[in-house]
Parts: sequence; C-alpha cells; structure tokens
Amino acid sequence: MGKTNRKFSRDELPQFPNVLRGEMGMVGPRPEVLREVDTYDSNMRRRLQVNPGITGL
Repeated sequence: MGKTNRKFSRDELPQFPNVLRGEMGMVGPRPEVLREVDTYDSNMRRRLQVNPGITGL
C-alpha cells in the first residue's frame, strides 16, 4: 500500500491545503528540516528564498 501511495504521490495529498493557502507551491524544493538548515552554507541557504513545494523539478 505504501509503495503504491508513493508511486502515485497520494502521500502528498494532505499538503494541498498548504498550496491553497499559498504556503507551498506545487513545484519547488522539499520543506527543509531545521537541524539541516543550521549546517547550510550561503549557497545552500538560497533555496530557502523560495516557497517549498510538493514535488521537485
């Protein structure tokens, strides 16, 4: 079941209200984990300037 949900991106459906509110986009980088952001250099921090998305490029 989980493999099928992931294959068809059904596991992303709960995030659609976030897209409708403008907090996320349909396409963009995955939301970042705060503990990982703390280790980013200045080039990696640039990706924080765009809204996260449900799917990547």
